[in-house]
This record gives sequence, structure tokens and C-alpha cells, in this order.
Amino acid sequence: MLKGKIFRCKNLLIKLRVRLYEVLATSKLLSAAETIPLRLKEQRRMEVIRTSHLRQIQCISYKRHVANFAVRQKAQCYCVESHLIQGRLRLWGQACRDSPHSFFRTSMFGQVANEDPK
Repeated sequence: MLKGKIFRCKNLLIKLRVRLYEVLATSKLLSAAETIPLRLKEQRRMEVIRTSHLRQIQCISYKRHVANFAVRQKAQCYCVESHLIQGRLRLWGQACRDSPHSFFRTSMFGQVANEDPK
């Protein structure tokens, strides 16, 4: 659906198409990947898929031999690794700020604080 409706719609600006892609597709894909460990092969596969979608949005053919870095730079998008690091740091910060007995903090750090309620 996204491929036919948004990626190749000439009436929408490229910036708007990239932003819609980031909000609708990339955010869902990366939010799930932030909480699980990914192998390098899986991370590269996510980068390949994302770059191919950005190529379609910007109407850049593979025959033009444009580097992936240039495609991301033109779309003003970060690589998948940067998104994953940023999301994991956000989750870790949230766990640090939670109360010592919260389920989220316990699941992140694997222990419950030794505080005696008085």
C-alpha cells in the first residue's frame, strides 16, 4: 500500500514522502528492534530495505549508481544503527528514572532495589 500510494506519488513533495515513510514505516520497524538484540546481518538487512525504500521515494534508479550514503544524505535520514542506539539510550534512561521497584526497571536491570519501606 505505501509503495504505490506514497512512494511514487508525484503530487507530494519528496520531503513530505520521506517524513511519512519515517513516521509510518520506520518508527514501527525500529521500535520493535530497539528492545531485542540484533545480529549485524539483520541490521544490514534493515538498512538495505530502508535504503531501497528511500531510493523509490526519491525516484533514484539503481542504474544511476548513487551511493547509499548519498541517498540517505539527500533524504536527511540517519542510518539504522544511529536510530537503534538512540532508541536504546532512550529506553535505558527511562529505566534509570523509574522508581526502584517498577517492573520496567526490574526487567531492564534484572534486580529489585533493596529498600526497606518504613
